[in-house]
Amino acid sequence: KKRVMAEHHYKLTYFDIRGLGEVSRFILVIGGAKWEDNRLPIQFQAAGPPIAPEFGALKAAGTFPFGQLPVLEFDGHMIAQSKAIERYLARTFGLYGSNTVEAAKIDSFSEGVTDLRVEFMKAQFWAKPEDKAALFAAFLETHLPKHLGLLERNTVSGPLNIGDVQFSQFWEALTLAGAVTASSLDAYPNIKARVELFNSNENIVKYIATRKPTDK
Repeated sequence: KKRVMAEHHYKLTYFDIRGLGEVSRFILVIGGAKWEDNRLPIQFQAAGPPIAPEFGALKAAGTFPFGQLPVLEFDGHMIAQSKAIERYLARTFGLYGSNTVEAAKIDSFSEGVTDLRVEFMKAQFWAKPEDKAALFAAFLETHLPKHLGLLERNTVSGPLNIGDVQFSQFWEALTLAGAVTASSLDAYPNIKARVELFNSNENIVKYIATRKPTDK
């Protein structure tokens, strides 16, 4: 059951990309929250760090607890770190199971999604340019099916939960990167069913249809 009070108003500050902010955006949308999607401009370069002057000024002023984004603000509180924000919102909006055992199993699945995401980051973003092609091929051929197999055996049935949202967001990122297609989950029916549950949520359907297009 939702435990959020109707008068709460949330402000999520992140860059004008999906990235580490999109799972929290999804949860706020699913929960029907009153919230502000505060997007700071960022410009990526072929070489060198991204250009984000507004963020730089706020960081220099000590605005953010850990000097990074996203942050969630409400009722005079500021929560930092993407996973902490996601877990707080999931608990608030009833996406964390019905008891502590279910919550632990959802956490286990969530950690499995993180393991898969790390393998993708190693191949796509952390690799040297000359190693990228080989590492990405290894990700698709070895790491992706290995981790999908593990997640397939550890999905948590029942209502939509935070693990479903996290996996669905990551799968969307893989699709955006051209790494997977609509049929790539056919061999993993449990995961596919959870992604379909996420994609069929009325609030998510509306949000995806109207959100600002970004390439990251």
